[in-house]
Amino acid sequence: MNHESKSGESSRLINALAGGWVADAASLGLHWLYDSQRIHEVGGQSPEFLPPRADYFKGGFGYFAHEGKHSGDTSHYGAATRVLTDSLLASEGALDIRDYQRRFRAFFGPGGLWQGYIDNPTRVTLNNLSAIEQKAIEQAQSTTTAELTVKQKRVLVQKVLPYTRHLSGDQLAEPVRKAWQTPVPVPRWTRQVPATPTDAPATWAKPCR
Repeated sequence: MNHESKSGESSRLINALAGGWVADAASLGLHWLYDSQRIHEVGGQSPEFLPPRADYFKGGFGYFAHEGKHSGDTSHYGAATRVLTDSLLASEGALDIRDYQRRFRAFFGPGGLWQGYIDNPTRVTLNNLSAIEQKAIEQAQSTTTAELTVKQKRVLVQKVLPYTRHLSGDQLAEPVRKAWQTPVPVPRWTRQVPATPTDAPATWAKPCR
């Protein structure tokens, strides 16, 4: 493929993505309003880029899902396209499933950037990704012979959580297993006695980590 062909293909891809995002944003205000008469009453001849409002849906068949969104915002469809596009760009055009899964969960999951409606396919996908990681943690736990207290297990989970942002499935099992097999220190309380005789009682303090 020559340079001119590559340039033309890139332009088509950019135009397709940009067109999709613009169309998604333009229709957000009346998204899921399935009453053409009501759409005409609300938007007239220019229903594009209306701010999402619940009263648009009164008296018409539809579902208002975008409370808090503004004119020009994209829906979860546009956001999902962005996540996939970012993953493809990071992988030089190749579909890296693990990278896409990590980005999808980081964006739509708890603590992610997305704020808004999540449909059932997105919710199920997030649940499936969480289940895969939980299974990896349980598999790693089952391979260790160490006897751990409840407190030590909580500390280990805190050590494992950062890995879930970067790894999933079988990739997650090994670092989890290593973290699980590393001894976890249990904080001990030490008695602090004043250096000089005073009437102040000795105190107990937790050591700094």
